[in-house]
Amino acid sequence: MFGGHNYHILTRSWILYALKHNLQVLDIDIRPGDSLPFGVFTCASLVDVSLSSYTSVQTVEVINLPCLRRLHIYNLKLNQDFIEKFFCGCPVLEFLHLQDYIGEVTAINSQSLKYLEIQYYVMRGETEKNIELINTPNLFSFSYSIYSYTIGHKIVLKMPSLTSASIYSDYHIGKSNILIGLSNVQNLNLRGRAIKGLLENELPNCPEFSNVKDLSLDDLCLSCNFSLFASFLNHFPNLEKLSLQHAGCSFGEKVDGNGESLKIAPFKGRRLETVEVMLVRNDKCFPQAVKHLQDITEKSKAQINMISVYDWSPEDWDEDCSEEASQEIN
Repeated sequence: MFGGHNYHILTRSWILYALKHNLQVLDIDIRPGDSLPFGVFTCASLVDVSLSSYTSVQTVEVINLPCLRRLHIYNLKLNQDFIEKFFCGCPVLEFLHLQDYIGEVTAINSQSLKYLEIQYYVMRGETEKNIELINTPNLFSFSYSIYSYTIGHKIVLKMPSLTSASIYSDYHIGKSNILIGLSNVQNLNLRGRAIKGLLENELPNCPEFSNVKDLSLDDLCLSCNFSLFASFLNHFPNLEKLSLQHAGCSFGEKVDGNGESLKIAPFKGRRLETVEVMLVRNDKCFPQAVKHLQDITEKSKAQINMISVYDWSPEDWDEDCSEEASQEIN
């Protein structure tokens, strides 16, 4: 309806008008060539703000958003100075969602944050400064999803009030020490194809998760990594519910113990009540993994339930495994 320069003028006029009339929710997509009215950063009535852009946010001298509780940032180039000003100028900010941001943010420090979600993707060959410190003493929930080829940096998490955490990585994870900062949580979810590497790197210094009652592990082949999984499981002495997603063997992986009986220490916990195992791929070695799971949790008398999100039946396995599968699951 409007085009060119007039369109930008009208858009800014509409935003400024709304800001002056007690606007509470703002969702804006900043296109190349556009800029935000500075009044966005000093609007006393704003409660929920979503900023989306493929450009850098302009230099902001003053940020004063006394009522802002929720902030969503998508595809925005950020720097450490901008983030620090935001936290200083948003004293009641409780929810922060950073998605596909690019920039030089190395630390997040906030006394007010209760919910933090970080999600970004880094292409091979790209360089970025990674977050090295998250200091949020009143944080309840933390979600950290990374799609990157180079996640080898260490990250310090200071979250003494944290109750729920979800970690996702699709590529290689180095020694990040991320699990050390999650030792106080009650619910822990580890997902992604790089979870095996995370456990291998972090297990030697892995803390005891004495508060965790609900543990979820996704995208891990139990047939090929059962010894690793069992060692990790014994760091959860008070676990009550265990959810597993069996992803099947990846290229180059070998079945743990070559299908023979494994000498694995039993699970030490005595509070485990329910184990849910989700099958996502046809795997003839899966019945043996279920048998190992039954063996190590025998003393806890946990109930093992099979779940499938696909149209699946025991007949979908090889004929020589179908009968064994039915016996193991029942």
